[in-house]
Order: sequence, then structure tokens, then C-alpha cells
Amino acid sequence: MTPPIRAAARVFAGCVLLSVLGAVVWALSAPPEQVLVVGPDRGRVLTGESDHLFDAVGVFCCIAAVVAVWSAAAAWQWRAMRGPAQVVGVLIGSGVGAFTMAVVGQFAARLRFPRIDDPAVDTVISHPPTLDTTIPLLVQPLIAGMVMLIFASLNTRDDLGVGDLAVTTPAAAGQGDREKRSDQTKQSDQEK
Repeated sequence: MTPPIRAAARVFAGCVLLSVLGAVVWALSAPPEQVLVVGPDRGRVLTGESDHLFDAVGVFCCIAAVVAVWSAAAAWQWRAMRGPAQVVGVLIGSGVGAFTMAVVGQFAARLRFPRIDDPAVDTVISHPPTLDTTIPLLVQPLIAGMVMLIFASLNTRDDLGVGDLAVTTPAAAGQGDREKRSDQTKQSDQEK
């Protein structure tokens, strides 16, 4: 595997892992929808509880936006690999990461609010938060791409700063240290 492809794979994996962390945060922070049981297999949504369907989507979008900014900013710090492969890794990783965040988040939410079989009448039960649409899955890749675009636009170098990286070998680094020490010795000898 060539270095740019290897770098894109690492960025991809980082985006997906960060999305899994975001899924756990979503499962713990998204509110459930509470329902009053009025009969067998029948329930009535409590007043104001239907808003939690939107709340779950809104919380998901906010967490996806944070994950997108973090993953794009972390990838941009890898200066030697800036370029098209890095952007592709961030975009594909963010898309797959958003899907992973939805799947893992909904699974964790079902663990937090398990299904109750045959609940008693006049009891209040909680349904786990869900994403009823796939549109929130677009938030993470779109924001990650926008952040990468902003970083590239704000960079004043045509090569995105990759050409600034000086390759120093340990021997060259040691040579520079010896020259400094000899210059310092010459100066101290001249002062005497």
C-alpha cells in the first residue's frame, strides 16, 4: 500500500472510531419518548413527548457536527499527508462513521431503554430514541468536507505547507549540535 493510501486508511479508521464514541454519547444524551399504556399493545404519547423524536435527531446532528470538526482538524494536523488522499479519507470515513454512529447509537439506546413485553395498563414506558430518517447521516461528511475546505483555503501555501517539512537525519542533527558547541567554545575562548 502506498503512503497516501495508508494515510487515508488511518484517517478513515480514526473517523469511524470517533463516530463510535459519538454514538455512545448520543445514546446516553438523547431523550426517550414516554408513552402511557392504555391497553394491550396500545399506548398514548404523553403531552410534549412527541417533541423528543425531533430532539433525538437534533442531538444526533450536533454530535455528528462535533465529530466532523474534530476528525477534520485532527487529520489536518498530519501535515505530511495533506492532499487529495487525506480529504478522501476524511469524507469516506465521515460518511461510514455517520452510518456507524446511527447503528451503534440506536443499539446502545435500545440497551438503555429495553422493550417491555406486556406492560401493565396505566403505566408509563420509555421508547428508545431513534432516527426515522437518513438525512442526519449527511451532516458529518458535509461538515468535515467544509472544515477541510476552510483549512485549505486559509493556508497561504500552494503545497498546503507540506513542502516546509525538513527531513533531518540523526547524523545531520548531531552535526548541527557539534557546530553549535564549537561556535560556543570559540566565543568563550575569544572572551578570555
